[in-house]
Amino acid sequence: MVEKVITLTDEQNRRAETLARELGYENTDAYLRAVIEDALADDITTAEVLDAVKDGIREARRGGGLSVEEFRRRMAQDD
Repeated sequence: MVEKVITLTDEQNRRAETLARELGYENTDAYLRAVIEDALADDITTAEVLDAVKDGIREARRGGGLSVEEFRRRMAQDD
């Protein structure tokens, strides 16, 4: 195992501690390891991101997708 040192601002540290507790991690280190593992597991390429953005722009130009109001309404339903 390799040990790395990261530097966080006071605010970043407070946020990490809060999220770790809220999400049930035993400590902030465990939470940050999980965040890093999740980020490293994501195999999305830059080309895939650009294709998705282009598809979204094409859909919007055709008048598809959601209005801002509909998007907000659906997002509020998930709370």
